[in-house]
Amino acid sequence: MRESFFWKLFLRKAARTIKRAGCIALDLVLLPFQIIIAFVQTIYSMVRDKKGFHTALTERAKAFVPRHIRRDSVLAVLKVLAAAGRASEEDIRAHYQNNLKVWSGEKTKRDKERMLDGQGRYIEHQSYMRSIRYGTARPALDRLVFGGKASLDGSSNTCEVIAVYNALLALEEGAAAVSFPSLLAQFEKKGMILGGYFGTSPDYIEAYFQKEYERKLLSGARITAHALKRLSEEYAAYILTAYNDREDITKEIHTMCISGQMGKYQVHNGDQGKVYDSLGDAVFGYKSGKGRAICVIGVRKLR
Repeated sequence: MRESFFWKLFLRKAARTIKRAGCIALDLVLLPFQIIIAFVQTIYSMVRDKKGFHTALTERAKAFVPRHIRRDSVLAVLKVLAAAGRASEEDIRAHYQNNLKVWSGEKTKRDKERMLDGQGRYIEHQSYMRSIRYGTARPALDRLVFGGKASLDGSSNTCEVIAVYNALLALEEGAAAVSFPSLLAQFEKKGMILGGYFGTSPDYIEAYFQKEYERKLLSGARITAHALKRLSEEYAAYILTAYNDREDITKEIHTMCISGQMGKYQVHNGDQGKVYDSLGDAVFGYKSGKGRAICVIGVRKLR
């Protein structure tokens, strides 16, 4: 029975790898044509809306990845970048000790209270995590991409780990199976994208649930209303990774937990904590419909 489980797991991973490789290959083949199309659209936008060339081109450039690069390709690239994202043992230990003090309230009790919901359970306010440490500084990358102004505190790069913690709360009905500082340390060992500058890979989030939970990942074109309805019927908690704006990659990507209870679905640490009537409404309604789902992971306890 156990051999059958691992064999199915191997086939699933192999199929996903082949699919993503195909998506990347197709995107590379189509890339020159997509650039030409985007340039033509830029010219058309200039004429129609009477915009300057620089303004029109900037708008098209911001929308290029969400519009033209397949979401499975994006996930594959994030996974590859996460392969080189491990923090040093020294940093992991130092960050864990710091985060333990923050989480216990010993260091900044007020911040700890602000992070959580009114019941002291779900993490709802990531912006108050400035005292949390996650990731390893890479000066060259910082200067190249962020102009030397990147932040590696928890307010900017821990949304994926927060989503995992909140999902554990939803699954365990109020008591997470592991502490938040421990989760951060685990993902610092395996899962951070480029040392934490771009958060954590969704594939490593899914892998985290592999041993003790059942999970299913929907990505790209597989995220349909029908598929989300089935996911909501079969799984108990959900993790959504999405573009904050389908027309602007500079508004970045966000990951959040969606808990389901009594036929209602609440978004945690995102979308202003809105409650929806269905999982599909929560996914497609993110940012009032301006966002775009990259992947959704359903999780439930092992049967």
